Amino acid sequence: MNRLLAARLEVPFWCSFRSPYAANVHLTYSVPPPATLKGMLAAAMGYPADYLGPLTDLPVGVGIEDQGEKIETLSQIIKWDWRNYSKSRFRMLVIREKIIKPTYYFYVRGPEELLSKIAVALTNPFFPLALGESDDAVEVTDVNIVHLQEDKSSVVHNCLPLRLGTPIERVNVERLATGWEAGPRNSTGVVYEPYCIAPQIRLEKAIPTWQYGPKRVVV
Repeated sequence: MNRLLAARLEVPFWCSFRSPYAANVHLTYSVPPPATLKGMLAAAMGYPADYLGPLTDLPVGVGIEDQGEKIETLSQIIKWDWRNYSKSRFRMLVIREKIIKPTYYFYVRGPEELLSKIAVALTNPFFPLALGESDDAVEVTDVNIVHLQEDKSSVVHNCLPLRLGTPIERVNVERLATGWEAGPRNSTGVVYEPYCIAPQIRLEKAIPTWQYGPKRVVV
């Protein structure tokens, strides 16, 4: 029987989730994308790199408890032409966005047996857990598994795919990486989807949600 797992993710200092839509500047998403969250789960479970196994099709979601502070930093990088490495090297400064001390809520829906294994792994991970690029391991607390209780609500307490509802208040919309798909010649492409990003999203119409205490979430 399906259940809902929730966990609190607290970043001790800073993290960054690089957006691929900029050149010579490293912009960050405001929240960890679903693909990043699944990567964290895979690390907790001890899976090898680039392998998700039973996590591949699990629905996941992220909510914002504390947005932290987004700042710009400068990093020095070295560029070169691989055809003439010794003579083509040069240094340049790159602006990199970072988020200082954010706290998120992570949600995953799936079979109780698998969620129980995930809960154990989150409290005692096989590999150290980080969210995106970070200076320290993420602190995972308040890991809970609850029965699924469906409801309808026009207020949602986690980031929402734009296709599921129309916000009545201003929210950020970001194209988050949600997974991977097979491409030509054995290549793999990243799948993106627009998400409404806010701690709480008010919608024109009520949509199906899941109850987690006083919160209504979409996973």
